Amino acid sequence: MDKKRAVVLVHGYGHFKRNERRDILVRSLALNDPLPVAPPTDAAIEGETFKRLRPAQGQDPARPVVDVYEAHWSDMIPQDAEASPLSRFVNSTKLVAYWLMNPWWLKTLRMSRSFTAGLVLSGLLILLWYVSIIVALAVLMTAEGSPGEVQALPDDSDLVSIVLSGLRPVFVEVESMARTPAFVFMIALLSFLRIDALASIASFARLYLLSGANQGFEAELIQRVQDVLEKVYARRRDGEPERPEYDEVILLGHSLGGVIALEAIANYGNPAVQQRTVLVTWGSPLAMLSHRSPERIAVRLKQACEGSVPRWVDVYSKNDWLSSPVKEHLEAYPNASFSPEFTVAWWYTLAQSHNQYYYHSDVLRMLLDTDVMSMARLRSVGTGVESGD
Repeated sequence: MDKKRAVVLVHGYGHFKRNERRDILVRSLALNDPLPVAPPTDAAIEGETFKRLRPAQGQDPARPVVDVYEAHWSDMIPQDAEASPLSRFVNSTKLVAYWLMNPWWLKTLRMSRSFTAGLVLSGLLILLWYVSIIVALAVLMTAEGSPGEVQALPDDSDLVSIVLSGLRPVFVEVESMARTPAFVFMIALLSFLRIDALASIASFARLYLLSGANQGFEAELIQRVQDVLEKVYARRRDGEPERPEYDEVILLGHSLGGVIALEAIANYGNPAVQQRTVLVTWGSPLAMLSHRSPERIAVRLKQACEGSVPRWVDVYSKNDWLSSPVKEHLEAYPNASFSPEFTVAWWYTLAQSHNQYYYHSDVLRMLLDTDVMSMARLRSVGTGVESGD
């Protein structure tokens, strides 16, 4: 009888259609030369669709049949397109205060100097992005009058007039700065680096961390993952001859999805399920978020390493600014992590570098191999916490 393996993908942050990231993963697996597979086929259980990958003809019969699912949560990302400028400004100040007005990021120096430098640089770029918004507002307020003449608002009140009068010198200086070549260059740079996307990720991570353990938004998001796991683990009943029963389940979390996946399986409450699950994290920010959320993420990480997650493979790359090795994982799971080299051009955005896990042959191979742990053992030689560059 064929060995069966389920892969449940928990995608990272982004506005994706259902199964969009799963289909990208399946296409990459289908093109993985070292372990060829037959063309993928479609199937479903209890309304949950999946893609089935069988080993190509003539391959090792011990290789498993792999069914790829997706635990979709992109639709839970708050939509801020309709937010007013004032709301966005207030939210931006909260965001800066939460991530930068706290010494937590200094602790990441012990993990990696390059990671911390990237983290701080990203924070500074976000601040520059907000400055550019303020400058654009100043230009708008003085656009139709002479320099220094602030335009009145439609519902101009005495209080508004007083405030605008007080801010007039500021608007004049800012509007003058907007006319300089340096400012034009800064706007072009920020557009190239997609700092708005970085700010959105930081905002969502803040919402996730502040939602409170096992309640509200965070609990609903984790339940999405656990609902898919329940369907995957359910045993065949009468009248369901085609329902697959899996020998092994890989819970695969990319980026922030790795944090969600860890919390979902560590808090699953069924030891039998936990024993049959292999957690695989790609480009996870767990090390960073455990410092920012010691009361929750760090506690969940500790629980995982103490036994609630028996098998866990962590994959990170030094070419990926948004991830770093997890010290607790390295200590608790010997030979269960590796750091692939990504060939990434310098002009690639952070998101493009961060998504290379979906396309790297060694990273993909572990999902198709006979033993999911084998690739980690093979590539773990020399792996450790970076001491610096």
